[in-house]
Amino acid sequence: VTGSWQRIEDTDDNQGDTDFWFIEGDIRRQIRPRLEGMIGYSFTRQDSDRDGDSYSENRVQARITAYF
Repeated sequence: VTGSWQRIEDTDDNQGDTDFWFIEGDIRRQIRPRLEGMIGYSFTRQDSDRDGDSYSENRVQARITAYF
């Protein structure tokens, strides 16, 4: 599990203040000796004083990797 938070303060009052949040985690499992599976989730959010600059995103990933 990984996460971070960052605050950007604009001293000129042109851009506005921004908070950026990020968290992710994944689970990996060896399916066979040369085959691995992974499923992961991440959440990203940006809060801003400026109109239209705020967003949030949820992401789910699934991956199967074969080693040769």
